[in-house]
Amino acid sequence: MGFSNMEDDGPEEEERVAEPQANFNTPQALRFEELLANLLNEQHQIAKELFEQLKMKKPSAKQQKEVEKVKPQCKEVHQTLILDPAQRKRLQQQMQQHVQLLTQIHLLATCNPNLNPEASSTRICLKELGTFAQSSIALHHQYNPKFQTLFQPCNLMGAMQLIEDFSTHVSIDCSPHKTVKKTANEFPCLPKQVAWILATSKVFMY
Repeated sequence: MGFSNMEDDGPEEEERVAEPQANFNTPQALRFEELLANLLNEQHQIAKELFEQLKMKKPSAKQQKEVEKVKPQCKEVHQTLILDPAQRKRLQQQMQQHVQLLTQIHLLATCNPNLNPEASSTRICLKELGTFAQSSIALHHQYNPKFQTLFQPCNLMGAMQLIEDFSTHVSIDCSPHKTVKKTANEFPCLPKQVAWILATSKVFMY
């Protein structure tokens, strides 16, 4: 019986030895989970702090963007219009045609007393071009002595001189003519002085 009791004690001792091993493994798993949880908590805390910092920086970033939006507008306001050679040549041609048209209207309107306002306004427009040209040259000449303004096309000075000469030296009979029955092929007569000027003057380039 004593021997059998000793044999019976063997398994109990093995069970007792096995129990501490199970108890030993469990705390290790718990420690690992605690480390992982602490690491995740730390990362979460760091991410939260970074997020708070970004939230604090957002207003300043918005203000900076608004300032950057305002700056280009200011630059555009003071930006000088720059034309390439083709655009400059096209604009030069249009200014020459503009001067020619103003001069032509002035000569034709002067022949008709009812069109005196139109004759006066075209003279004013031509003088304004000369004023714009002088202002532009005065502004840019100190920085660029070779500057040429498009407000002064090559036929502007001739047009101004032609208008002065026309008003002082050319006399046109504006008295009403006798009413004569006209045919369908007849047109109002253009004064010969005006026709000659339109055909021969260098002001009329086109």
